[in-house]
Amino acid sequence: MSGADPLWRQCAAWLDRFNLIPPQHPSLSHRSKPHHLLVLLRNGVILCQTVHALDPNCIDLTKVIYAPPGSDSVEDFVCRNNIFLFLRAVVTEFELDPEQFFFDPTCLYQYQDVGKVFRTLSAVSWSEKASKFNIPGFPKKERKLEKRLESEEELYEDLRKQYDLGESELGSAQQTDSTGDYEDIYQSVISPSKPKRSISLISHKRNKREFPIKEFLDTEENYLVNLVMVRDSFRDRISQLSEDKKDLVFNQLDNMIRLHQTILGELKQTKNDIGKVLMKNFDGFSIYREYCVNLGRSQALLQGEELRNPLLKEELLQCRLAVKSPFPLSGHIVIPFQRLLKYHLMLESILKYTDENHPQYTNLHLSKEAFIELNYEINELKRDAEEDEAQEAQDLKDQGILEKVESSIKSMNLPNKSRLVDYGRMLRAGDLAVYGHQGEADYAFLLQTVIIFCNKPRLLQHRFRFKFAVKLKDYDVVDGGDHIRLVNNLNLIHPLMLTCKLKQEVRFWYKDLELCKNLITPRDNRGHSLVLCSLAGQICGRCDRKLIGIIGQGYRCRTCEMTMHTNCLTGSCCSGSEDPDVEFRRSGSIVLPTLGDRGSLGSTLSLAHVTRDNSQVVQQLQEEWAQEMVSVPLEYQAWYAGNLDMSTAKERMKSLPHGTFLVRKIGAAQDYALDVQTKDGVKHLKIFCMLDDRNEERFSFSAARSFQSVVDLINYYRKNDLLENFSYKHMVGVKLKLPYKNA
Repeated sequence: MSGADPLWRQCAAWLDRFNLIPPQHPSLSHRSKPHHLLVLLRNGVILCQTVHALDPNCIDLTKVIYAPPGSDSVEDFVCRNNIFLFLRAVVTEFELDPEQFFFDPTCLYQYQDVGKVFRTLSAVSWSEKASKFNIPGFPKKERKLEKRLESEEELYEDLRKQYDLGESELGSAQQTDSTGDYEDIYQSVISPSKPKRSISLISHKRNKREFPIKEFLDTEENYLVNLVMVRDSFRDRISQLSEDKKDLVFNQLDNMIRLHQTILGELKQTKNDIGKVLMKNFDGFSIYREYCVNLGRSQALLQGEELRNPLLKEELLQCRLAVKSPFPLSGHIVIPFQRLLKYHLMLESILKYTDENHPQYTNLHLSKEAFIELNYEINELKRDAEEDEAQEAQDLKDQGILEKVESSIKSMNLPNKSRLVDYGRMLRAGDLAVYGHQGEADYAFLLQTVIIFCNKPRLLQHRFRFKFAVKLKDYDVVDGGDHIRLVNNLNLIHPLMLTCKLKQEVRFWYKDLELCKNLITPRDNRGHSLVLCSLAGQICGRCDRKLIGIIGQGYRCRTCEMTMHTNCLTGSCCSGSEDPDVEFRRSGSIVLPTLGDRGSLGSTLSLAHVTRDNSQVVQQLQEEWAQEMVSVPLEYQAWYAGNLDMSTAKERMKSLPHGTFLVRKIGAAQDYALDVQTKDGVKHLKIFCMLDDRNEERFSFSAARSFQSVVDLINYYRKNDLLENFSYKHMVGVKLKLPYKNA
């Protein structure tokens, strides 16, 4: 670290002395730019690790959120959380003056005032706790800090402008493809030595055919030798790995050895009739399905165990030295997958020099096609398994982040004591000013089915202050250009006005809100009545692929019972069959189930995987829904038909499912009728309106029970039996299930 270096390079060099910067990182180069270091610091993780390295007791690293790169949806919250933890440690444990060294998290992750960040890090580097490590702080001459900041201010200002314009260089993780490495291992271990003469120099086709046949036989023998070596020199000698973990790492190894011993033995007996032997033993290659699907898990397990257990790492090294293998075990366990991919290519080479009337041609061709099909099938299975694992891991991370968010919001009040995870994964968090009848706020968390408004923490406070939450199903999203309006579906309350300081941020919020609305209420439902569910492990009726992950993977239609991915809805029309045993209610165009047999539908409270008892979740939904519907005026109820005569009502109801009902007004007075579809046709029930002793209106079917309003009456009998009012045989088992407008 040279005193002449720019401040960011001196800062990077100081951090590197504590091994906090990855090796070969661009920020350590003499050609580095400010953004190389700031990209590394902006999520706050390394800042937290820095103060922890200086004083392990000053910060609880379990509170740090390690979000994966590119997690734009949660970036604002993650950065705020981690940077605040660093700042709190700086002020409370390093005893730095908060007036001078405490900065707003946006100074770093939005590059609003990078100078303040370097000023605070410089103070930490010269602190008493840091001095115990005998590593000089930066800059070398502490008194020159302000002069440095002033001279570099223009560079930091450019970063801020780039961020405001959405052009900031955030960097991208370089992905390395290890396929080439594994191919090198395969070629080194399995491939035969090169022939003395080039095949192109041989003129006779029969002689040319001998080369690919010899290559097949030699590589098959080398492959079997390698399998036996892995069994004898690695698996059977390792003592630092439990038996169940060995079973995963060396998956199907014994079966592979038996299969390829059989193949080589039969090749000698049949004088190298490769096609015939492969077709005879082709069913045995089914073991490669399980092996290939679990290969990723095997590699991850082995890598994790080596990092966790130094004795295992040393044991594997000794095994490797004993057999003089230039490659580690992790390379050898990939070879079966590489070998499987070679069969159809080797068979193709043999076929190239085999006449169609050759006695072995048919079996060679059949085996080549069989291996192509097997490879395709295994690739599909492997891809599905990898996607499933990746999605489940991402879902668990999303749930973990939601738990962090939940703990950071003070006095949050959600319906029925629900949790954030009950409303799906988080799509966005950040500054968002809201104005409306429910109050004002300056920060928002957008989940797939709800948006939560809070006020940001005050100075040296960590927790957001909860203001209110809005269910997106109840609102339409209206683009106002420089603002967004959330308009209540029934126009019962004034719209909520949402805005940001930057117009581009407004566009991001609008895009994500529209995404949520379209997920909850698909524009093109193809005639389906949809339930948005957690359907882990079930198969999509449209594409025949598994629904992956554990959070709200897709829809189930309550009419035709088809299960499908959310993106498989288009082109999948409803077949129209019904299941009379499942009852539904509807919110927008998403149907929610009523209490009953719910075994296969999964959680519909939200898009999240809920571990509570299913009936309890549904009951909470019903109670919440009933509370909401009581406050909705009669004319806006989904079951109210207005002025309607009996014949018209009967015509409207005749083709609708059992339990469908409507209420219509009859005459000029406050008289109403209930029409309900039963197995014996549409039945018409008079609702009487009478005055009680206090001269107030009461509504009832009979003297058994009366209510203050028609809404109260219907809500009560949607949950209770009508038979207390009637002794008709055709009313036995009749329930008010589905408002006619939702049918």
